[in-house]
Amino acid sequence: MDCDFYFSFSEIYLFLRLSPLACSKAYAVLLLSLYCILSSSRRGPRFLWIRPLNRALQRFAPWQLIAATFSALYAFRNFDRLLGLDAPDHTGQLYARDYSRAAWVVTGLDAGFATAMSIRPKWLRDICSMLFSVYYLCNGDEAESKIHRLRELCTLEVLRVTWDKTSNPYLRALSAPYRPSVPIRRLVSFPRPKHSSYTRPVDAWLFFSGSEEELRQTTELVLDFPGGGFVAMGPTHHEERLRAWAKRLRRPVLSVDYGKAPEFPYPYAIEEGFDLYCTLAESSGRILGMSGVQFSAILSGDSAGGNIAVNVMFKILEASAPGSSLSTLSIPRPAGLALTYAALSFSFASWAWPSSPTPSPSSLSLDTATGISKSSNNASSSLSTSSTLFPSAKVILGSLAEEKKKNGTGSMDGEDVEYEAGTAEQWTPSKTVVYQQAHTSLFERQQVMRKALKPVVTRTPSVMTRLSQMAGARMTMSSKAGYMHDPIITPSMMWAMCLLYLGPRFAPGVERDHRLSPLFAPADALAALPPLLLQCGARDPLVDDTVLFGARVRAAKRAAAKMRTGTEDVDADAACLATPPVDGVDALDATGGRLEQAEGAGADDVVDDVTVQIFPGWSHGYLQMSALMRGAHVAIDDIADWMGGTFERGQTPARA
Repeated sequence: MDCDFYFSFSEIYLFLRLSPLACSKAYAVLLLSLYCILSSSRRGPRFLWIRPLNRALQRFAPWQLIAATFSALYAFRNFDRLLGLDAPDHTGQLYARDYSRAAWVVTGLDAGFATAMSIRPKWLRDICSMLFSVYYLCNGDEAESKIHRLRELCTLEVLRVTWDKTSNPYLRALSAPYRPSVPIRRLVSFPRPKHSSYTRPVDAWLFFSGSEEELRQTTELVLDFPGGGFVAMGPTHHEERLRAWAKRLRRPVLSVDYGKAPEFPYPYAIEEGFDLYCTLAESSGRILGMSGVQFSAILSGDSAGGNIAVNVMFKILEASAPGSSLSTLSIPRPAGLALTYAALSFSFASWAWPSSPTPSPSSLSLDTATGISKSSNNASSSLSTSSTLFPSAKVILGSLAEEKKKNGTGSMDGEDVEYEAGTAEQWTPSKTVVYQQAHTSLFERQQVMRKALKPVVTRTPSVMTRLSQMAGARMTMSSKAGYMHDPIITPSMMWAMCLLYLGPRFAPGVERDHRLSPLFAPADALAALPPLLLQCGARDPLVDDTVLFGARVRAAKRAAAKMRTGTEDVDADAACLATPPVDGVDALDATGGRLEQAEGAGADDVVDDVTVQIFPGWSHGYLQMSALMRGAHVAIDDIADWMGGTFERGQTPARA
């Protein structure tokens, strides 16, 4: 009997291992295990030490055997950790504890939903998605491994399944307590304006914390473009922050459900947003149920939505330019622009060497009518993604409200510190930075320089040169390369989203067109932008683009203010482009890290309406993590407070 069992065991194993009809190794192992359990005797097969072990274990209860088995399996899987042989985990050094915990939950959910994405029908897929998510939340390493494999060859289906997960009815029910209640929440369809070449209506979700009568009294609106990598997620996936804004601002918030790529590739979403803004402006908001007496709006967007919001703003400026076919419409200029970890550049550079900016290739732009690329000669083409433009916009670390309390004056001065001499010569790069051979982003390099300069009172040329040489001794990676293993957004995902968004319009060099990459916009367009809030996490792959964009906008506004007042003859384009270092000191570093205020009446207000807010230890997507991390509420409230203050400072918006 035992011999027969042994031969049967061998034959089945070889058949399942070698047969081309076998589904997988997993099925083979399961079938083999079931056969052994059902066909063998209670004493076990006469094979090696199985029978003696069986007799020894008979004195234990079944529950003890089960518990011991699971304990042994757990110990075996964590054998290297128990002996201290596992690889060091630097995640705790990179990310704040609350963000790391939230990212762990998101990774488990992503793995669970990706596992169940092929299940049909939908009701069963929704249930399995939650069950698998629970499993992966208990097995974080397996969740990370699975998500890493899926993102290596990122597909549209994976992006949409993992990012649209909050549409799952069970997950939506669990997150319901974190969504503020608002009386008005409805889907609205808007017709296209007469000048539009499109006929498909524009859909948007309206959120308002008030009655219909109160809505008819409003004159100010937040027009939001939700993120989702251009391919996924709509307003209903961002409801926590949209409802919170509506409740805190007491103003209507309209979030655009724009067409997603690849079904609606570039520039459809931008045209959709521009057409909606024109429709709202023409009726002064009456079409939405607002007063219709006066109309003022702030554009907002996160991630890919931030890219769309900036480009809608550019189209508004272009439409009012002399010679434009739409110049007769007299479109009111938005009162402000609020961007959160916005996708401001389609360029992917790895290194940002601090002493020799990489020359830019010949710039190409997209012909939106034909899709054929053509040469562009605007001055912004000389801006290099590897340049080290020192962020000159005021940078706030953490909460805006806390910054106001710290200053005690109600204003936000950012990191404008006094410099002293004495300890600069002894300064060396921090030994606690994870990557010892290079700064992981331009923003990190800026923070190291600021920390070194903080005790310095007198900024002599020798001290500044010495400090710059010390910082330049370590190369600087772009944040997209430095944080390539980000738990939320990876380079492979960014590449996939960019290609899907561009569709047939892709051509080498188009990433430098400012209609795709607002970071490369010409100075006159940047100087015409309204008050700007840029918010991002310090560990976000997009943080460098955020601080560089803020620096370019502020520099352009400064140059424009000087030209208006006649204080100085400045070339606006040259002023806001990166400048190669001189004698070991970055050109903008030579001013102490902040450009001097433009002279003349009103220049300070024009220049300082650019605010860059950075949250240390955070990365991408924190606005969607309000149910998982308390700090996300601070970020959401800060944006709402900034919007409220911007509305109050500009009750009568200027005409573009």
